Amino acid sequence: MGIERSIPLANIKHSKKLWRGTRIRLYNIGAYENKEDDFYEYILTEIYDNREYYQFVGYSGHKAGALLCVLKKEIPEHYVLGKTLKEMVGLEDTFILFE
Repeated sequence: MGIERSIPLANIKHSKKLWRGTRIRLYNIGAYENKEDDFYEYILTEIYDNREYYQFVGYSGHKAGALLCVLKKEIPEHYVLGKTLKEMVGLEDTFILFE
């Protein structure tokens, strides 16, 4: 894997196109004493037999497979706008991961 970097969701443009495989982290969840480990990570995935929406599901740890939210795709290109993500998950302690 490449070098991973994160950007606060608040710094992402509303018009940013986010595709399947985009990962986000929600920090300061209160599950771990070590603040560096205190996050849940989610990945944007397809929903079986549904061409209109993506879903953010837990990517690792005990949240693996847990649904965070469902996001409407921009059709026909099949991406989600930054604006849509911000509205659904909020900005506080939320970061997008890039490689």
